[in-house]
Formats: sequence, C-alpha cells, structure tokens
Amino acid sequence: MPEFSPPDTCEQLLAQMVSIETVNPAFGGPVGGEPALAAYLEKLAHQWGLKTRRSAVADGLFNLLITTEVAPDAEWLLFESHLDTVSVDGMTVAPFAMTTVGERLHGRGTCDTKGSGAAMLWALQAYARSAHRSRNAGIIFTVDEEAAMRGAQAFAPSWRTTARCAGAPSPGALPRTPPILARAVRPSAGCCAWSTRWRPVSFRWRTANSP
Repeated sequence: MPEFSPPDTCEQLLAQMVSIETVNPAFGGPVGGEPALAAYLEKLAHQWGLKTRRSAVADGLFNLLITTEVAPDAEWLLFESHLDTVSVDGMTVAPFAMTTVGERLHGRGTCDTKGSGAAMLWALQAYARSAHRSRNAGIIFTVDEEAAMRGAQAFAPSWRTTARCAGAPSPGALPRTPPILARAVRPSAGCCAWSTRWRPVSFRWRTANSP
C-alpha cells in the first residue's frame, strides 16, 4: 500500500488516488490495483474518524463502504464511485501523475471517476465534523465497473437508502431509489450532460471523458 501524508485539499487527495494505478485488468491493468487504492482510502477514512466495511466480491476484489452515522434510525444518503479505470492507451499526458492546466486536472481517472470519488470522500469527512447533521451518509467504492460491474451488482441487493447518487451514472446503471433520478439530457462526442432531481432541489452537471 502506498504511503502518503494526509491530504490538505481535495485536489491533493485526487492526485494521490490518480497515482495508484487501477486500470481494470480486463484492459491490461495490474492485478491488485483496486485493492491497493481501497486499502489506502480505508486507512485515510480511519484517520478522519470515519467507519469502514469491506465486502468481498471475487478474485481478491472487495467493495469499500465508508460511513458516518447520526443515529441508527436516521435516513441514509449514499454516494457511489468506482475504483477502476479504463486503459491508458492513447493518452498524451502522464496517466498516473496528475497535472493542472488552468482549471483542468489531467490524469487517468480525474474524470471517470476518481474525481467524483475524491470529492465525495472530502465532503463526507467535512460533513462528519459538522454540528448540523440530519442524515447518515456514506460512500461505496465499488470494483470492476469498467468491465463487468461486479462490485455494484454485488452491493446493490444488500443496501436500502433514501437516496443514492452515482459518480459516473449511466442509463440503466443507477439504482431506482426515490427521491433521486438521473437521466442523460445532452449526450455528444466526448461529453455527456446530466440532470438530477432530488426533492426539493434539482441540479445539472456535465462530465467529459478524454482519450
């Protein structure tokens, strides 16, 4: 497991996550990449006072659940992000050393989907320290999303939440758990926009994948 100092910013956390190669073995990545990243996030979560739980999937892979709880009977809000990435073939920047150009962060996974995972975890540790918490909250880091989605399929039947939000949603892949709904609204080459409704608010965001 890599040794890092605790990150001071969300960007530092993302850079650490990017530096751990988790290209899915189906695309030529190393066996053990996803468990290594999960182990680091688990260690960091414990340093931040968060709870963790591993859930075995297959072939030495496991999902990692990180949570903060207000009360046993409180509503749950669950976020999801996956640990693996696609291949680095064709990339024109260093894949595992995050670089910054203007307001853009470059590196394999900065978009899909270590960027959302880092943001979710950073928000969760801040929420855990907040004096105003009304819901239990957690993040599930799943494995093998880019190939067979074994992590998400193993986890979905075992968890009931009030709302779920996926870091890299795709039609048919996001669990139907009211009151949240995500749908593609403007797909185009290399870019896909999403709108989300979560009572009583609605918002829109855009993701962009680059080779």
